[in-house]
Amino acid sequence: MISYTVKLLFILSFTTLLGCTSALTSGEIASKETIKINIKANKVLNPYSGSEQNPLFIQIVQLKQIERFQSLDFLSLYQDIEKSLGKDLIYPDLSFPLKPGTTVTKLIKPETGANFIGLLYFFSNFEEATTRHWLPIQPGKNPGKNQCFDISFNNIKGVLERCK
Repeated sequence: MISYTVKLLFILSFTTLLGCTSALTSGEIASKETIKINIKANKVLNPYSGSEQNPLFIQIVQLKQIERFQSLDFLSLYQDIEKSLGKDLIYPDLSFPLKPGTTVTKLIKPETGANFIGLLYFFSNFEEATTRHWLPIQPGKNPGKNQCFDISFNNIKGVLERCK
């Protein structure tokens, strides 16, 4: 009976120690939370040659630092985003088209070490368009709640705001 009690105490203390050592670091918290991005396109989107409407291609990336993403010209990012951003690029997440008059929701799980989400927009007339937005990853800001952002596009302009 005593050996059974000793074994039980050993197992309980071992599992308690494991539980105590599993505290999450900031990077681990970020990887457990999700960032929700709602992207809405007006029926007038990415016109080319007058009135023809075209899909807008969007690329979402995860970044360690944001300064290079903010300062580089659009063509550098467009031509070779991995070379342009170097070590700041944590994860080249995904690319997708957004058709005129549609809404898309993307759920992003931040990678360890990512501090920002970068969104790059490939408009036909990029010289006059909104070509990028960036969002800070704020791990643990609202535990149990996802960070949420709305982006709406009209013609060649995009507006980013937090979900209401």
